[in-house]
Amino acid sequence: MKQVIQNYKTARLEVKNVPAPLLRRDGLLVRSYTSLISVGTERTKIESARMSLIEKAISRLDLVKIVMANVKQEGLIFTFKKAFNKLETPITLGYSCAGEVMAVGDSVSEFRIGQRVACVGEGYATHAEINSVPADFTVPIPENVDYEEAAFVGLGAIATNAVYITQLKEGEKVAIIGLGLIGQLIAQLTHNVKVHTLGIEPDKRKLDLAMSLGVEAGASPLENDLEAVARSFTLRKGFDAVIIAAASKNNLPLEIAGKICRDKGRVILVGAMPIVIPRKEYYEKELFFIISRGFGGGLYYPLDKERDYPYNYKPRSIRENMERFLTLIAEKRVNVEPLITHRFSINEAKEAYELIRSKKNRCLGIIFKYANANKTDSCRDKVIYSGLSKKRNRVINIGFIGAGSFAQGYILPLLQKNKKVALQGVVTASGIKAEYVCRKYKFSYASTDYRQILDDKNIECVFITTRHNLHALLVTEALKAGKKVFVEKPLCLNREELRRVDCAYKDYVKHFGNNPVLMVGFNRRFSPFIKRVKEFFRHREGPMQIIYRINAGFLPVGHWLYNEEGGGRILGEICHFVDLLYYLTESLPLTVQAVGSEDNISAHIYFKDGSIGNIDYNALGDINFPRERLEIFCDGSVAVVDNFRNAVFSRSGVCNYMRRITRDMGYNEEIRLFVDNLYANKGSLIPYSQIIVSTLVTFIVKEAAENQKQMEIKYDGWI
Repeated sequence: MKQVIQNYKTARLEVKNVPAPLLRRDGLLVRSYTSLISVGTERTKIESARMSLIEKAISRLDLVKIVMANVKQEGLIFTFKKAFNKLETPITLGYSCAGEVMAVGDSVSEFRIGQRVACVGEGYATHAEINSVPADFTVPIPENVDYEEAAFVGLGAIATNAVYITQLKEGEKVAIIGLGLIGQLIAQLTHNVKVHTLGIEPDKRKLDLAMSLGVEAGASPLENDLEAVARSFTLRKGFDAVIIAAASKNNLPLEIAGKICRDKGRVILVGAMPIVIPRKEYYEKELFFIISRGFGGGLYYPLDKERDYPYNYKPRSIRENMERFLTLIAEKRVNVEPLITHRFSINEAKEAYELIRSKKNRCLGIIFKYANANKTDSCRDKVIYSGLSKKRNRVINIGFIGAGSFAQGYILPLLQKNKKVALQGVVTASGIKAEYVCRKYKFSYASTDYRQILDDKNIECVFITTRHNLHALLVTEALKAGKKVFVEKPLCLNREELRRVDCAYKDYVKHFGNNPVLMVGFNRRFSPFIKRVKEFFRHREGPMQIIYRINAGFLPVGHWLYNEEGGGRILGEICHFVDLLYYLTESLPLTVQAVGSEDNISAHIYFKDGSIGNIDYNALGDINFPRERLEIFCDGSVAVVDNFRNAVFSRSGVCNYMRRITRDMGYNEEIRLFVDNLYANKGSLIPYSQIIVSTLVTFIVKEAAENQKQMEIKYDGWI
């Protein structure tokens, strides 16, 4: 399928053939008939892409701080490779489209194939022939609304939300600063609630258009004294509300709003600009200042339906705003036809964006049309790059399922350099990312359907680096397909999933008659620091006492690790530390005691040989402080590994030191040894029984923390 793609590093904008996106359980695949360019937002994106690296850094100082914190943890070279990976990854454009449902997710019941729908969402309702959109961001199109009108649904929802939270009452006086596309829609919506509206806009043609669609009067900041105009329009009282729909590089619109607003008036910000509130006007008038939340409630986190909101402000959901806007179009109370200034086919995207960037021709509503969308496209298509993956004698053909920032930062560069492997196929949920990763790492083909990897007879080994909730399913299916498997941690999220994996593992032995290869990415085992620790204690006679402190850092509430995709921080991260303690002691864990929560937990693991492992995991510390510290005490000796950059080994008063310029957590050695084992047909790098133990003990840690008590580990035939 065709999709508009913007490269943020090179600024190159193009229409590319990419695999169709993946259908999600809670979403739809929608064949686009129309999509609308949001001129202001998308112009900002393409202008940002054209900035130099210094300009980009200055414009996003918040991200620069994150990069610098990463440098302290992971070193300069790796951090900048990671940052450039982000810059090179193409981004989508567009967030408002209309089309027809071509597939429905398993958990969606209110839509049907062939239904006309309108969709919103950055990264979802893009300028593409096919989009994968959550059901919550999709609504049916009323019968008497056409596809061009429905394509306005994204900007219409933004405008509807802004007017709704302004809480306008009949007869009030409102000013709209900025009469671009969203400003024009807001003007029509305010006209519908029977208030008196003044438009403020330097472009006379936009002023005239707004006045033809219901705005009572207009003023230009270039020609008029806005304060005098406001006094005249409001009979010296000032505006009850000012809605700022303009984008600006300074806070001038905020200053204007403060000056023309009445005492205790409302200022609602829709456009993007620096928020520097001029204190004098806002303080003396005691103004209310609200930032409108895009399409509506539920954009950044789920709406709390049980919450007792103030009677006059119960947030409207995204779908409610979408439905409200399309209803107004159907009732002929909003007219978007005069707002359309240009129409292009998707193949003419470069011309459309050049029009926006040049500003030579004044444009407002720009529609992309997809009349020639390929009716045979589906989520099982793939883009083939013949000859990119060099054919070599005696190589292991690798298939990759999932290729996010972790895979691109830690695993793919190592596999690409390894002469014993050939990268065959890559699958991601997003067609644009699959195509990009395919080209960058020289895979033979890209797709969004993991079954193509499993069905490929040439692929011997599958790497799985998806979100955690998919690991068990993909491991199980890969084993059933006779593949050797490398899956990032965790192996799975519960005992039922573990049983399915175990059944698939045992079935592999029955059907294929050889030792299955199932590797979980417990990389810390392979760090040179841990290798040195194992050597240091190789002749130990007594038990170990191990203290493992992890300064994990805060994650926002909506982070994917907390939801069903991640399974939480205990299953998703603490499994690493459980496995390392088991590896160091070489003794079976017997009981677990744990207190705390997903973010802040102290777990004590008691081993069969008398060893004790303490895991202190917290999100309370300074993220700039080193992340991990491992202390081991045994037989009158001490080993301390500090963030996998420094270590000290103390025995009989003699200290030996080990240092690395950058943190070495074992990824290089892990991948090298895994490939070497595959190449030599040596079987699993980590024994299957050890993977099972580490996984089961992690489950017990979670359960012990939830129950706040000590729990015995029952292996019940697992090992």
